[in-house]
Amino acid sequence: MPAAALDTIETRAARTARPRTGADLLVRTLEARGTGLAVVTDHATLAVRTYLQRRGLDDAMNGGVHGRPTDLGRLMPHPHSPRQALDRLGVPPARCLMIGSTVAEQSAARVLGIPFLAFAPDERTRTRLLAAGGEQILVRDHTPLLNSLRAFGSP
Repeated sequence: MPAAALDTIETRAARTARPRTGADLLVRTLEARGTGLAVVTDHATLAVRTYLQRRGLDDAMNGGVHGRPTDLGRLMPHPHSPRQALDRLGVPPARCLMIGSTVAEQSAARVLGIPFLAFAPDERTRTRLLAAGGEQILVRDHTPLLNSLRAFGSP
């Protein structure tokens, strides 16, 4: 499938995609704390921007949206996109947290030394991430993250 056709399909899907419970609140809570945020994905950049705009979250991504590169050899687990986000945020990998749900994302984070939090909303995702090994924390939803932020209070 040509890249432009895939971009169109993904952008159309972004217009109706439903967020995971607590995702919007997590982004706004982190933003209010002054946390730099970025999106790193192998999906179309336009699709992600469309979704973020629809949810009113596009202004929260001060680290940018780093979508599918034109060079498909740089799809994750290649560290190209996460490295772009690190450069834009201006922080070292150890001071970041990458939240992802794929083995490719986990591998890209590992290559760069970015701590990885595995978002595994279902058993299939959990099994794949655990089989890939490495140090990680697995969560099924955003509640533990929100609770931790609340426990630490204001920045």
